[in-house]
Amino acid sequence: MVNDALSERVLNRSFMANPSDRLFKDSVIVRFEDGKLNPKATFTALAAFLDLPYTESMTYCSEDGRLDPHPETKGFDPAPIYKTYDEFINDDERYFMEYFLRDAYEYYGYDFQYYDGAPVDEKRAEELIQGFTTINHYIRETWVKVFEFVEISLPENISGMEKASLRDELLENYMKACEENRLKNTKILLSGLRFVNKSGQPLRMIQKLELDPALLEQPLYH
Repeated sequence: MVNDALSERVLNRSFMANPSDRLFKDSVIVRFEDGKLNPKATFTALAAFLDLPYTESMTYCSEDGRLDPHPETKGFDPAPIYKTYDEFINDDERYFMEYFLRDAYEYYGYDFQYYDGAPVDEKRAEELIQGFTTINHYIRETWVKVFEFVEISLPENISGMEKASLRDELLENYMKACEENRLKNTKILLSGLRFVNKSGQPLRMIQKLELDPALLEQPLYH
């Protein structure tokens, strides 16, 4: 149903669980930012959830007793939390994602950075989709390479310029299909979806790991 990465992320409800499934009762969401900024509080709470003893070794990277064996991974360096990755996503794309994931943002304690609380109707959603220039760039960049190597049945006497023109046409048709698919999925999302299991029971958010305020080393990330 979904052909592009952005819509795929919008529709992915991996933080929701079936209340009739034991996994729902045995699962907890650990926020990336909590582990980075407050490792002691995070791993103390996680150890308690798993019924394991907390040990200080949970709060640093080690291998065979050696600290930071892979310094290139940066361990608990919080820098990735504050990196905005602007080269991979623009403001319209962020706004769109925050709006359609607003329930998850609120439930897991995240503030909106781009969505301003305004209502989003079909017209506004289409305007945002028109601004999906960053993801379109990467999709186009990928499929240009795909169509360079795809085998196309053509008359033997067709020129190289005609082949290139045909590949350009295939690419444009693919990009058009992506946009149509986004619009279709957006209309479905705007209809007020309710996520349920096969028995009609509503899916629920997996509980968030709650940290002991007394163990916090830094303020919780919002």
